Amino acid sequence: MTNLSNRIHVLWSMLTFQSKHCPYCQSRATRRIGSNAYLSHVRECADCHLMYRWPKQTDKFNKVFYQLNYIRLASENMHLPTLAEAGDLVKQDFKGHATALGIKRDLVQELKPSGRLCVYGANWGYEVAQLARIGFDAIGYEVSLPRAEFAARLVVSVLTELDAIRAKAPFDIVYCSHTLEHLPTPDNVFKLFADLCAPTGCLVIFVPNCGGDNARKHGLRWGPFSSSLHPLSYRADFFKHALPKYGFRSVSSFSDPYDLARIHNLNSQDNLPGDELLIVARKTPACS
Repeated sequence: MTNLSNRIHVLWSMLTFQSKHCPYCQSRATRRIGSNAYLSHVRECADCHLMYRWPKQTDKFNKVFYQLNYIRLASENMHLPTLAEAGDLVKQDFKGHATALGIKRDLVQELKPSGRLCVYGANWGYEVAQLARIGFDAIGYEVSLPRAEFAARLVVSVLTELDAIRAKAPFDIVYCSHTLEHLPTPDNVFKLFADLCAPTGCLVIFVPNCGGDNARKHGLRWGPFSSSLHPLSYRADFFKHALPKYGFRSVSSFSDPYDLARIHNLNSQDNLPGDELLIVARKTPACS
């Protein structure tokens, strides 16, 4: 979405008196915590602890944005490679590329050494390809049709219909990396995760850590905070409040640099200083 169209969206929301209620729990107990953009500002919900950009983005706005314009504003791993480049990436196991999972692939294996895995927000399939390479029966879901279609070039399956991905459930791992901050609200996605995740499975979520040292030091000037690209901002307390409502009885939180042994034992960190937040949630007392 261009800056002009984004401003039109903001102005229209203001002129139509869009509510300041929390986009997740609908609470009216929200407060302005500052501004990092022209016209818009960031609010925090006192009840669920979600932080969000106001005016709020809508499902309709996001659908247009991610089908048409996100690519121009996104980081390197969002740009589609050529067919030849995609083949080379697969042969080289994505080493040295921005899309290489690195330690994230290791920590998934610490939680479950193998099994059925779903990547929510699979983009052009690079995560599905890398997780399949280490033995997972992996599949993805992606809202962008062109990006999902490109995944076939990596010889992986990325679906674009929610009913189709539900039909493949249950999964031992539901993996979601840097997707939730782009949504208007996480409610429907959490319901989906509950449907997809097996009773003994794990939900693995990565988001920018808006409770980390840099977020606290720089406040709303910290790049990943709520913006036109990131309408939502998260701290660990939001997930600990929200996920039990969807059947996830245990919620553990970690931040980078990651300690694999600690993650294996689901020994949640008290201090979360890093720029990235990892949430591991499960329905049963232990992942086995």
